[in-house]
Amino acid sequence: IIEYDGRMHEVGSFRKVTLEDFYIDSLHVEGVRTLTNVTEETNADNSWSFNATIVGGKITLPDGSFATREADHTRTVFLFEDWTESYATLDGSATGVLFNGNEYEISILETLIFKRGCRDGRIVQPVDGIKQIIVGDRTAVIDYGEGDCDNLVRVDVNGNSFNRILRPRGRRF
Repeated sequence: IIEYDGRMHEVGSFRKVTLEDFYIDSLHVEGVRTLTNVTEETNADNSWSFNATIVGGKITLPDGSFATREADHTRTVFLFEDWTESYATLDGSATGVLFNGNEYEISILETLIFKRGCRDGRIVQPVDGIKQIIVGDRTAVIDYGEGDCDNLVRVDVNGNSFNRILRPRGRRF
């Protein structure tokens, strides 16, 4: 079921998708995803902000096992005449249960920054910011760096720190 109001570039407009009796092959998918334009009316910095939520997200396998997800994120896109200077920020959190029954929590501790100019080097993950992931009794903190266009992150898992190079995501050239 799809509900919407206004064009997405209009402040306050939204798109809401409610999955009802929805299956992908034999996977039962449930939940409500809402995307709302929450841009400030004064938009002096040529940016657009969108809040995305998932409520009651659930995937159920044929054997009855399932995973759940609740999420609330805000993405702001800053656009410039020189597209390589444009960037996006992401804040928010998500919680749920994995197929194995473990609960998880993901929190963005410091705003994640994605730079448009890094895409030429196939860097489409954040280049700045910090995210925390908690699964059971394990806590991982991922530091994406200080804005350099690289795939290098600093990971701390329960007090043990190491550097990791992330594989490029997205389309392969």
